[in-house]
Amino acid sequence: MESVRPILSEFTCENGLKAYIRDHSRPIPGARWQIEVRLEVSIPVRVEYFSECSNPKQAYRDFTTEFGHTLVFEQPKVRNFISPEMKEELTQVMTRELTQSVVAYLGKPDFPAKFIITRYHDWKDRERWRSAHERMLRLEGKTEREH
Repeated sequence: MESVRPILSEFTCENGLKAYIRDHSRPIPGARWQIEVRLEVSIPVRVEYFSECSNPKQAYRDFTTEFGHTLVFEQPKVRNFISPEMKEELTQVMTRELTQSVVAYLGKPDFPAKFIITRYHDWKDRERWRSAHERMLRLEGKTEREH
């Protein structure tokens, strides 16, 4: 399990979401660094986000049973082979750039709902593919036994 990383920056979006930028940098061979700053936003899953589904309450229950009541939006920014002398300055620049590039996007009133419902549809699509694959494997197994 990964330990909690240091917070480089935090801010509250216009829609009330709390955003953190954490330092995920690490040393790499050759006396260099991989600099990674990662934006993390916890988004509560709410039943009203499922209003477009045929059975919103059931969709909400199924989704939260599988994933819990909070999802995390993450956006990393990574640079490789950075000298130790440049690490601190580059980390600050990348933190500033990441903040500037996402603050308007994250602050949109509909961002949480769109993020959650997109994850829901992605999950349902994966489940359909998995189910179809399992059916196909069962059919192939029956066919092989029949020969």
